[in-house]
Amino acid sequence: KARLRGDLSWHPDAGLRWNFDGEVGVGEVLHNNFFADFSGRQGRFSLVGEFSPDLKRRHLEKIDFELADLALIEGSALWQGEDLDIRASLTASNLQRSWQTLRQSIDLPPVLADDDLEISGRFGAYASLQGTQDALRLQGVLQPESVRLRWPHYAFEVRGLQGRIPVDWQLQGPLPESAGAAARPGFIETSYLVLGPARLAPQQGIDLMVGTNHVEVRSPLVFFLAGGILSLSGVEFDWKSDGLLGLGRLMIADVDLDLLASRYELPRISGRLAADLPRLRYRNGS
Repeated sequence: KARLRGDLSWHPDAGLRWNFDGEVGVGEVLHNNFFADFSGRQGRFSLVGEFSPDLKRRHLEKIDFELADLALIEGSALWQGEDLDIRASLTASNLQRSWQTLRQSIDLPPVLADDDLEISGRFGAYASLQGTQDALRLQGVLQPESVRLRWPHYAFEVRGLQGRIPVDWQLQGPLPESAGAAARPGFIETSYLVLGPARLAPQQGIDLMVGTNHVEVRSPLVFFLAGGILSLSGVEFDWKSDGLLGLGRLMIADVDLDLLASRYELPRISGRLAADLPRLRYRNGS
């Protein structure tokens, strides 16, 4: 069920132009192995654009779509010859409500179909996809705000997560020569983060520097672990044609092995652990 309002016009020189808005009753969605049931939920949309056959130009000046209880998506798209320019923003003002809607509507993968998985807070994202079929680049920003994620099955919890996380990904074609020079700063802040037996030590924030297919964590990541400390520093990741490369330094100080083993019902181990691995290197799973 859909309701459509607007106008459609044609001019020999300018081509086809449209301006529509309306509501749509969303039902079942099936695409290959993907299935979703949004029955009973209402969506609102608006479309403004033009099509010029002589110029091989298709321009969606405005694309707005809001699905109740999920998110608002706004954007634009321009195809001219072989050049593509798509820009979009997504706003989820209530992640708890959005997550509950997704769980009720989509057949989630087993790893996510966990009744104890809790998500709340707000989330925004902006992205642009530009280039040609042989050279596509995705850029954008992720902006979590007061996000809480609790996943007891994996002993993971984060509270008060917020930040500004740049995204820069070359999807097709060679990396641009300016990839390093055009790096953008970002940051992540959280009031509480626990991963298994490790808890992130309080700090002002985590500074990032993001270039094309490259991420640097400029702040050391310090965790409290079994009465001692685990520290990761100099962490950076590169995604190139030959795969993923990760670098960093790991330092461990005064970790109580007996305490660590008792938490996981392992054979008793006594003593304390200290280590300094100055050149950690990860490449494609090894």
